Amino acid sequence: MSSLEIFITSLRLLKRRGMASGLGLGRSPSFVRGLILGRVGVAFCVGLSWEASKLDKVLEAWGLDVYSVACKCGAVDKTKIGLEEKDKLKPGLYEPMCNPFFKRWC
Repeated sequence: MSSLEIFITSLRLLKRRGMASGLGLGRSPSFVRGLILGRVGVAFCVGLSWEASKLDKVLEAWGLDVYSVACKCGAVDKTKIGLEEKDKLKPGLYEPMCNPFFKRWC
């Protein structure tokens, strides 16, 4: 059975047990344990880096290997939308901003 098939089967079993609905962080440990996962990926906006680091610690405490990635999918330099260099946090450097239009295809 492939990893995807195991994942789908686990989701079906959890749904039957009523554990796959209304998930918040409080109900997630039992959900994650029910999936028998060893590792999990967390993708987050760089603006939520602090919160993502806290989530990583929680997931690690549950015994998971956590792989995180900060998203700047489709990022463009802020000067491309009309901001001036002086408006950047670090003028003179490439400073990307999110591109929500592009993200829908990532």
